[in-house]
Amino acid sequence: NVPEWPEPDLLAREKASLGFFISGHPLDRYREVVRALGPANSRALAERPGQSVELPCVVTSVTRQISKKNNQEWGKITVEDFEGTATILAFRETWQTFKEILAQDAVVLIRGKVSSNERDEEDPPVFLDHARLLDEVTEGGELALQIEIDLEAEYRDEAFAKARQVFLAHPGESPIWLQVGRDNGEPAPKLRSKTLKAKPDSETVEALQEIFGSGAVRLIRAIIPVVEEDPREFWRNKARNGG
Repeated sequence: NVPEWPEPDLLAREKASLGFFISGHPLDRYREVVRALGPANSRALAERPGQSVELPCVVTSVTRQISKKNNQEWGKITVEDFEGTATILAFRETWQTFKEILAQDAVVLIRGKVSSNERDEEDPPVFLDHARLLDEVTEGGELALQIEIDLEAEYRDEAFAKARQVFLAHPGESPIWLQVGRDNGEPAPKLRSKTLKAKPDSETVEALQEIFGSGAVRLIRAIIPVVEEDPREFWRNKARNGG
């Protein structure tokens, strides 16, 4: 008798042995996070030539390449999400900065620009601008738990007491927002708790959905992260634009 492998190990071994995941997917526990960070996905990249996208995904292979032009190292990364696979290309300083994060089986948030080259129109790669572990997004308070309160609905007296217990049972850094009514031409009022925060995972969302209804609870983007531009790239862009 031996203990069962942890889920990440099990999925990695399935991928190595079979070439695909069979008992689950590394993104399963981030499903609500992926939905909040949408709408881009690997299948829809061909519809976004030249656009900047964010792609929550798992790294399935990394190949280090050497440029024939300048002998510099660059990376070709294959990633997978719920919709399929995509190719990420990382060059020069970007590759050197993020290559340690882009390890095989890492669950990451990729930010980059979709190729607009005509030869890539059916399966365009993404040119990497930034990468970080998806756990950093969930643990940093960038996503909020939003509960929509229907003004015409009748809630049980203990509904909000139960919700408080859910928050306390799933501690984290995500703020709690109550949206009063639905957006109807104008944004609905939102109230933010000053004292309560929680972990933005599927368990928390599902527990709240049992209280308020499946369509009333979701994760939303609370903070849009700003990635500082490399000063060297800033001045290159200024020179190109005649500034």
